[in-house]
Amino acid sequence: MHPLAYTVKGSRLRGPNARSRVDEDRRLQRRQRLWNARIVLPADCAADFDEVRRLLSAAGIRLATEAELAALFPECEVGAMPPFGNLFNIPVLPDESLASAEFVGFTAGTHRDVLHVGGADFHALVNPLVASFAFKEAVSIP
Repeated sequence: MHPLAYTVKGSRLRGPNARSRVDEDRRLQRRQRLWNARIVLPADCAADFDEVRRLLSAAGIRLATEAELAALFPECEVGAMPPFGNLFNIPVLPDESLASAEFVGFTAGTHRDVLHVGGADFHALVNPLVASFAFKEAVSIP
């Protein structure tokens, strides 16, 4: 358990091995019909959504709203959903930089609970489509 944090950047600054914590874990939609996907990337990165659109062959994707996330994951606090989209028949796309990670850390349904799973175990559990779409983002420490 770690101190309450509503952003991963906030929790990342508090924990050991913070660089490996997952930052983005998003639900995407196509404009033509509802379609969900989860992208997963390191906490110190941002997503290149043009590349995500290309990878998914979906020009009209957008991030989900908090209300949509709450409806899709009612047992989780909004913003604290673990990256196991496969449990909900949602494809999971981790950035390739996580493919060789010793472990992956992510929230476990609450803003206080964080799980650390071996990188190989994460890939075995989720069977994700690994792709390259993340870029380093400057992090300011208060």
